Amino acid sequence: MFPTSRARMALLVAAIIILPVLVTTALRAQAASPAVERMHAHLTALTNIDYAVVRGDLDDVREMSKALLNELSMDGLPTNAQKYLGDLKGAAREAGEATTIEAAARAVGMMSAACGACHAGLGTPIAMTAPARPPSISSVRARMLEHYYSVDMMGLGLQSPSDDHWKRGADTMRKAQVMKVTMKDEALARDLNEAEAAYKQIGVKAGGARTPAERAAVYGEVLTSCGNCHSLHGRVFGPGLPKL
Repeated sequence: MFPTSRARMALLVAAIIILPVLVTTALRAQAASPAVERMHAHLTALTNIDYAVVRGDLDDVREMSKALLNELSMDGLPTNAQKYLGDLKGAAREAGEATTIEAAARAVGMMSAACGACHAGLGTPIAMTAPARPPSISSVRARMLEHYYSVDMMGLGLQSPSDDHWKRGADTMRKAQVMKVTMKDEALARDLNEAEAAYKQIGVKAGGARTPAERAAVYGEVLTSCGNCHSLHGRVFGPGLPKL
């Protein structure tokens, strides 16, 4: 058994599930035009797709990516946004056709990078408020919240784009707690422990990523690590469980 109760882990799921709602609320308050509102809707959709990859839910990733692709248009955007929108569409199409979590995660990393490239290319980088860093407590719930904080910060770093957000996420990931899981299924326990160690090493790699392309690739690896690990056990957080 994991060293925590299902009830405590359910709190983790609830905490993560409300993040897309918070993103929507915060962005709605900043909306200034139909075009800006549409961009906010795109960001909320991308946040939900990220979350689906983290859960290891490939069906949801494909469905939501196809829905986002159908919504993307140049309406209200400057003509020099065309290239970036094309890149975003291409990545959304790849995510919608992905047959593995790894392929989906790679495409989501490209989508986030396309958003950031557009903001930077148009001279309108977005100042996204960083979430509060969770306390470092020795528990599974705290460790997962710390993991999600790292993922969230790196995603914001790509989308804004923000070098500071990216570095803070990578640094937290590199210093992440690693707790050894013990359970009756020794093979599964080994897989989970190896996934934990690999996750931390990706943080080291993320810290060395400098270009948007490098960071998009590493972000894809981060999401793959999350999705594959949750797919391994799926007891309180994974693709086979009822969605909250």
